[in-house]
Amino acid sequence: MNISKADCLIIDDDPEICAILKVFCERLGHFRNIIIAHDGLIGCNKLRNQKFDLILLDINIPKKNGLELLDELKFEKINVADKVVIISGALDIDKMQSFMGLGIKSFITKPFLEAQFKEKVLPILVKNPK
Repeated sequence: MNISKADCLIIDDDPEICAILKVFCERLGHFRNIIIAHDGLIGCNKLRNQKFDLILLDINIPKKNGLELLDELKFEKINVADKVVIISGALDIDKMQSFMGLGIKSFITKPFLEAQFKEKVLPILVKNPK
């Protein structure tokens, strides 16, 4: 599998989840940069200023939730929906349909195992090489 070094943005307000996601990303060995934002406002600013190859996004985050963040960025072309994996403890059918309407195809429900993480992330990195 030929994957160039990628940039990842983790947007989650739970420091433990961020630490776990960072370790899982590091173990994949495909990332040049792993950046963490603990709220939607900081995440939105990072997404406006840098292109990411993978965006791991929690739904329930302070200052701007995941749906608001994606809705605001849908008109900006620097980061696209097919690079986003929604990570949430509560994914009901209505929320999933809202995200799918914005082009999101990958979801992970908390708690999750490293194998589930790899299953969702690797296809994104392979599909979107630099």
